[in-house]
Amino acid sequence: MSEESQKQTLMLFSIGPVQEFIAQARRTRDLWFGSFLLSELSKAGAKKFQELGGTLIFPVFNESSAEPNDAEPNNAPNKILGEISHEQPSSVARQVKKAIYDKWKEYADFVREIVDPYIQIGTWNRQVDDLLEFYAVWTEIETQEQSTNASASPYHTALQEVEGLMAARKTLRDFKQNEPGALFGEPKSSLDGGRESVFQKQKTPQQVAQLAKWGIGEHESLDAISVIKRLSLHKHPNKTFPSVCDKAFAPYQNMLEQNEQMKQAATQYVKDVETYLENMNLTVAPLDWSEASLFYERRIEDYLEQRGLVGTTRTEAKNNITQLLEKYFKGEYSKHHGQPVKPPAPSPYYAFLMADGDKMGSQLRNIQHVESHIAFSKTLSTFASKASEIISECKGTLIYGGGDDVMAYVPVHLCLEAAGKLQKEFVSTMNAHQYSEAPPSISIGIAIVHMLEPLEEVRSMARQAEQYAKQERNSLAIHFQKRAGGDTMNISVSFQMDPVASIQEMTTWLKQSYFTSGFAYGLRELYQTYEQSSFKKQPAILDELIPLEIRRLAFKKKTEAKTEQETKEWVDQLIAKYIPKKNTLEELHTIAECMIIALQLEEVSGHA
Repeated sequence: MSEESQKQTLMLFSIGPVQEFIAQARRTRDLWFGSFLLSELSKAGAKKFQELGGTLIFPVFNESSAEPNDAEPNNAPNKILGEISHEQPSSVARQVKKAIYDKWKEYADFVREIVDPYIQIGTWNRQVDDLLEFYAVWTEIETQEQSTNASASPYHTALQEVEGLMAARKTLRDFKQNEPGALFGEPKSSLDGGRESVFQKQKTPQQVAQLAKWGIGEHESLDAISVIKRLSLHKHPNKTFPSVCDKAFAPYQNMLEQNEQMKQAATQYVKDVETYLENMNLTVAPLDWSEASLFYERRIEDYLEQRGLVGTTRTEAKNNITQLLEKYFKGEYSKHHGQPVKPPAPSPYYAFLMADGDKMGSQLRNIQHVESHIAFSKTLSTFASKASEIISECKGTLIYGGGDDVMAYVPVHLCLEAAGKLQKEFVSTMNAHQYSEAPPSISIGIAIVHMLEPLEEVRSMARQAEQYAKQERNSLAIHFQKRAGGDTMNISVSFQMDPVASIQEMTTWLKQSYFTSGFAYGLRELYQTYEQSSFKKQPAILDELIPLEIRRLAFKKKTEAKTEQETKEWVDQLIAKYIPKKNTLEELHTIAECMIIALQLEEVSGHA
């Protein structure tokens, strides 16, 4: 059969496991690498598909490169859609599968060479071989003359068919025969209870120290997959990955940069730590005052462990450095007229952000032609690249940015700015290719979390916030619960209310002492009272009553820093801007929640 006479085949490939592989993480590099590797596997499969003569429909990579390459940001989704003229689609599927598995083995073999003396090779091989899931489905694209569906194009019909085939294929899981560990029992992985630890049971102190330098803790028992995630950064030596501690420390670092006296005190403290470590004959890179781990007592031990200190030596070093840190916070490194100037403690909180486009499936279901689908994919790729730039501008670190999905962690004091910019960028970018009546929108969830919270739980909190935002869609939701306990904050505000600008304005009012927590929580109680009252069915009365109640509360909770005239002018401005008598009760709810967010963010921002 000649190539010209062959029919076009639409092929869809899916790579997994996605959620399981990404979620199992103790450190940020574990989390990042789970997303990164899936992206690398997708690129390998996409490249092979192109080499075989296929045309990629989704994903479509930047036009600066004809094919996916290492320079592409971490934005390749876990599915590949393309069309190809080939007489044996099954052969194409096998070759794409092999390319994906070869890329996985490339990373697995690289790490195995590093840890080979410490592992049980049989357990390693079994776990590496059992990881990946690969599904492939395809259907022929009819010509216009052959099509029997007058209401849809042949491409649209084929697209619906492969999506249905993939959904059906995934219900038929590939169940493999279980190969249990040794009969006498092997310890389970501390990151994945479904797999055994791959390390030998007995390790010498030298082996423990060497593993610590590679980022594997003294008491961590990891499976092969977790080890590959942890050590694969060594395959990308130029890739640095900040810890959540660095993000929590960012506002404090910003404060030090603006306060020369505090900066000098921090610099002297870190120099004393460096001198102490040198006296212990421990080789360390030159330290400066931006070394975040040294400013949190709970992270000093991690800092030492990653530099190969183990056992009593590490405990002794931690105690001595903790004493230096206490001197720093007592103001012994910073004095004014002979009196100690006590620096504040940095906040231990950071923000974990997840975003997802709304109703993207309905957009795809309305695409009729392959050219339109490719254009849509290019638009998604453009947004993914812009999202990466936005996260960097806001001092954050992108974990994943594929299509309309974004996962990142950012400093608390910049998380609202990041959310606002992502929302505006998504709307402006996706307007170029809109295939549904509803305008494009995105929902964003942010979890404000303590840096000691397990990453799996942090990701789960951010996902729940994102789902909360998706209940109304086109919304920003924030989840916050202090580690010490207290009420959990779950707030969702529509982007139609411009929550980012509103919260930022309220933060300014807070700093200028126009209101306190008593006023913000008083507004919330006011909303709850009227929301449960008979007045809810009388909106005309509420339109008159609620502004009066806000004024009453403003004067009742007036701060000493403001006069009655200043308070009157401020509350008039507040009511005029945020209570325009359209849906007064819900507007009251919105400003109450925005004020509470402003209070909470200011509290945990760490002196931004």
